[in-house]
Amino acid sequence: YTKPMTESLQALYFDALARYPVADVTRALRLHIRHPEQGRFFPKPADLIVLIEGDAESRALQAWSLAVRAWETHGVYASVSFDDPCLAATIHDMGGWIAFDERYKILKEEPFMRQEFVKRYLGYLQSPPRRAIASLPGLHAMENMRRGMLEAVPEPIAIGAGQKQQALGDGRIV
Repeated sequence: YTKPMTESLQALYFDALARYPVADVTRALRLHIRHPEQGRFFPKPADLIVLIEGDAESRALQAWSLAVRAWETHGVYASVSFDDPCLAATIHDMGGWIAFDERYKILKEEPFMRQEFVKRYLGYLQSPPRRAIASLPGLHAMENMRRGMLEAVPEPIAIGAGQKQQALGDGRIV
């Protein structure tokens, strides 16, 4: 690219990309170089980050898919804990895990719900939540807390894109 790689430029790139595995950065560089339009220019750190993480809209839709898979797999009775703070805050703002279940079951509501989710999630990507949502309680936890049976409140199920996937007995992946 005929651009000199000064020490300060190297430090800037290292700081911006240090949180990603080297294999991901290498893959992003290869993708950038092969891109017919963007590959003509020297990549900025932001170009590589988008290739590693995806653009904001893609990330929001992936978060939606993860939430729906969690709902389909675990249902409303279980409490859930998402490793993505933006995802947890989005569902919390939409009324919580139980409200997610109630709205998602209404077939006509799903497209509007997905659109609302994506908008809220994109907002949290721009300005991350100020406080983390530890978990989203399900029906069992809510009922046991209501009755004062705190020892019977089940632990939330940890759900996240960064976790190892587990195969269920019926072949589905969680």
